[in-house]
Amino acid sequence: MRRLMERWTARSRSFLPVGMNSVLIGRWLLAAFIAAFLLSLGAPLQILSQRDYLFTVVDGVRVYQPGMMMPAYHAVAPGWLVLFPAIALSMPLLAAWFYFQHWQDGRSIYTMRRLPDRWELHRRCLAVPAAAALLALLLGFGLLMLYYLFYLAAAPEGSVSPDQLRILFDELTGGIL
Repeated sequence: MRRLMERWTARSRSFLPVGMNSVLIGRWLLAAFIAAFLLSLGAPLQILSQRDYLFTVVDGVRVYQPGMMMPAYHAVAPGWLVLFPAIALSMPLLAAWFYFQHWQDGRSIYTMRRLPDRWELHRRCLAVPAAAALLALLLGFGLLMLYYLFYLAAAPEGSVSPDQLRILFDELTGGIL
């Protein structure tokens, strides 16, 4: 972990506002991603819990009840992944805070505006929030698909209604796609 933070510190200096504590920013972002991942682990647990309702005990043996169906995937898993879009939606606030930091203390905004590279200010204020937002969306989508595969593997054969993925994307996009 220490080595990861040292690498983050060395590489992030040119992508953060001057004087910004890169270790603190890195730790906050890492904590947010860890919290989102830990919350997302509720999805497979809920899938397993829902699967248990499909079985009954006969003579001490668990037996699948024919005709019982798993709940729709969009009703089970996506709610557990809510922190990933929340992280992505909070990144414009982080970018605004980075811009605001240039007007504080040493008034480095005047120095930033005089640099030969006119995009330096924007790179320092937008690079880390944009990368974190993209990473949050990619991780959220990746876990959504991974938990979908888990849902299919955990469900007994014949207990999943067809077109679960289409229904999920219709729910997520409001039927636009």
